Amino acid sequence: MTELDDKILPKVKAVIARVGKKYTFTEPFVAGDFDTSDGSVTGTPSSYPGTLGSPPSDYKLTYADNGTSRFKEGTIILAGEGLKFEPKLGMKVIFDSQEVQLTEVQPIQSGEKVAAWKLRFAMS
Repeated sequence: MTELDDKILPKVKAVIARVGKKYTFTEPFVAGDFDTSDGSVTGTPSSYPGTLGSPPSDYKLTYADNGTSRFKEGTIILAGEGLKFEPKLGMKVIFDSQEVQLTEVQPIQSGEKVAAWKLRFAMS
């Protein structure tokens, strides 16, 4: 860990803890055994309830390339330090009785470590 990591990581975590809200993140796939005869998968998706993150940014209404579909986009910031999982594209996120899906996952490095994760989400 670098000197910058030592300074930045705890500060990012402290700010998120002070102003953040709780989210539930769920893996986009089911871990378990695949049955080739019927295509079913046994097991349950990994879920991470109570994950603290920044309040979501104000939603931006976006039109898809075809000009007819529209969806809301927003951003959440997670602290890198102490996070129990690595965010992935396609993860489901639940907050304020809404379910959204991650469309972009960007680590923000402070040196050798990830200080924060910038997560863009979309909902129809």
